[in-house]
Amino acid sequence: MLKNGEIVIDTPGMRELGLESANLSKTFADIDELAFMCKFHDCTHASEPGCAVQRAIFDGTLSVERLMSYQKLKKEAKYEGLNFKQIETTKLNEMFSGVGGMKNVRRFAKSKHRER
Repeated sequence: MLKNGEIVIDTPGMRELGLESANLSKTFADIDELAFMCKFHDCTHASEPGCAVQRAIFDGTLSVERLMSYQKLKKEAKYEGLNFKQIETTKLNEMFSGVGGMKNVRRFAKSKHRER
C-alpha cells in the first residue's frame, strides 16, 4: 500500500486487465445521457454543431478531463477481443481514412510500383 492509500496489485502472467464496454455506460452515464441529446446520432463530440457534450463542457457541468478519459477507455474497449492483426488493420484504416482508407493506399502503392 502506498502512502496516499493507493494499492499496487501484481498480476503475474497477465499483461493487462481488460475492459468491459458495458461498464463504460455505467461509469460514464452522465456523458451517455448528454450524447443522447446531441443533434446528430453519430456525433463525435469534437466539433459538430448542436453537440450537447461540448455544450456541457462550455457550461462547466462536464470537465474536459472526464470526456478525455471516456474517449480513451471507449477506444481501448473497441480493440478488446480483437487479435493483433485485426487491431493493426483497424488502426491503419483509421490512420488512412482521410485518403479513402487502406484500399486506396494499396492501389496508390501498386500504381507507383508499376511505374518503375
